[in-house]
Amino acid sequence: MHSSPTAHFDHLVTAGAPEPGTRLRLADGTFLLVQAPPGANAAEVFLYSGLTAPDTDAWTSDDPWELLLTGGDPGDGMIYHDVPVSAVRELILQHGGEHPDQDVTPTRPSLKRHEEWAPDLAATISDLRGRLAGDFSEYDVQEVFGHIEDKGGPVLACLWEYIDQDGFGGTTQFLHEDPDGGFFQLSTDFTGWLSGEKATPGPVESWLGEPADAFEPAATDHAHNYALDDRTAGAVLLAALAEYNIKTMTGDAGLSFAIPLNNTPLHEMFNERHLLVASHGPSIDHAPEDHTGWIVQIHNALGHPVGHPIHAAGDGTALIDCTTDSAAAAATIAALRAAAPAAN
Repeated sequence: MHSSPTAHFDHLVTAGAPEPGTRLRLADGTFLLVQAPPGANAAEVFLYSGLTAPDTDAWTSDDPWELLLTGGDPGDGMIYHDVPVSAVRELILQHGGEHPDQDVTPTRPSLKRHEEWAPDLAATISDLRGRLAGDFSEYDVQEVFGHIEDKGGPVLACLWEYIDQDGFGGTTQFLHEDPDGGFFQLSTDFTGWLSGEKATPGPVESWLGEPADAFEPAATDHAHNYALDDRTAGAVLLAALAEYNIKTMTGDAGLSFAIPLNNTPLHEMFNERHLLVASHGPSIDHAPEDHTGWIVQIHNALGHPVGHPIHAAGDGTALIDCTTDSAAAAATIAALRAAAPAAN
């Protein structure tokens, strides 16, 4: 008995594909990334370079700023919000269905990948030697790897051990994020040059190595940094909201989570009433053990608060249990959304 040509996608739609999403390999070698709650009728879809969306109303692409605010690969490609499941399934079928080897380790990137880079790349980035030595931060990674990409070089990534209230931390690994999908090791000459231990990065054709061990990032800044573990209070709240299949977008420059009141697409919710979840402290990324309470407030299209908060725990000084408060906030939000009229 033959399996369905969209069996993996159908499973993801049923079981859910939470952030940062699940990559699907199609029969013709192209890739897409799917993010959706369990039982969704629509999904967020990132189309990697080489895969083009059909010219229909079902596929409306985001601008670059929207890409940074949501999940997906920050390399070459485009993200699409709220694509009907039927439209995604049709695209998969147009490309021959799903590849039978979904779990296979990605092959080494093309040995000629460097030919796609700027011909004078090594010379134009020579001043970066040693810029990622010792106690560097995620901001150093953004600057250095962003400069390399701007000069026509590869998309690079730093995989951190964790992210917490102080940012990315722990052990690190530098990787190449290939535009055709997958992460790959970098040569010791190149990484040693970044840390200042090597005088030169070696020939550009030697920079890319073998496939990296598979990993599932818990968080990313969508600007070259990934973390294996999210240790923030915000992660506790997101887990509680996921129990109700509630999706969020980061609002207020990362100080809150924004949530639609109904089935309005995430990127359109700011045109009408919506919810903002903030903490008594300065950020949603505080440590769970430092939690003093979530505040959930309705805001109008102008960004002004409407009425009193629908959930307000703690007094902003006394510590309270983050898991308990997150569960209570999520339940309140779910109840309000269940009672709200659907968007047209």
